[in-house]
Amino acid sequence: MNKILSILIFSTTLYSCTKDVKTDNEPPKIVDVKINNKTSNLALNTGDNINFKAQFTDNIELGSYNINMHYAGDNHNHNSLSNINIDKSGWFVSKSGNAKGTSHEVNFSEKIIESAKSGTYHCMVYLTDNSGNYTDYKEIDFTVTTTGLPQYNIIEPDFSTFEIDRGRPFYLKINLRAERGISKFDCNITSEETGVEIYKFEKNYDGSKDATINEEIEIPLTEVSGQYNFTLFFSDKEGNIEQDLETFTVN
Repeated sequence: MNKILSILIFSTTLYSCTKDVKTDNEPPKIVDVKINNKTSNLALNTGDNINFKAQFTDNIELGSYNINMHYAGDNHNHNSLSNINIDKSGWFVSKSGNAKGTSHEVNFSEKIIESAKSGTYHCMVYLTDNSGNYTDYKEIDFTVTTTGLPQYNIIEPDFSTFEIDRGRPFYLKINLRAERGISKFDCNITSEETGVEIYKFEKNYDGSKDATINEEIEIPLTEVSGQYNFTLFFSDKEGNIEQDLETFTVN
């Protein structure tokens, strides 16, 4: 009798304990995500600081989080993660950690490096709880503009009103400046009618910040009259590029 009673008591206790165990099917929540106290319309420059803040909550116990910021100039989206090849070659930020308790706040600051590409960036936030439940990601998009881009100033000629006769020389003078060091400059002149390139200038630089182009150019008498295109290409040591296309008349 005592043996049977003991079994009944044990079974009742086991059932009661099993009944008290909660199955956690409720996902955690990403309550708030901000960059520089904003959630949208965020425009930044290289060299700026990003101040990130997020608040996480869960009904029982939080688990882990992952935050990354990456270049999105390829216009990808995150509806299908398997099809995304995130560009990590430039400026890329990744932060992971464990979130304890039922409420957890994440704060960090990150500087946008000077060599970061201009364009759109995604800030992605992922969160799971201690039971393996996960919530939908949060995303903040922002733009980065590269400062200190190469600059040029065409001193001669004034292409807005420029006309020249074949066989008559003219002078090309251009001032160049690149805070990150001049890498390469080239320009050419082609006929719109024939597509023939009748002039080309190309020069590589050692990284100096300032340079001046001084060239004497002559359209040969054998070339056709009409519209000609002057194309300019100028890059700095970090790969930033400036381009220009000017049109002028040859008589």
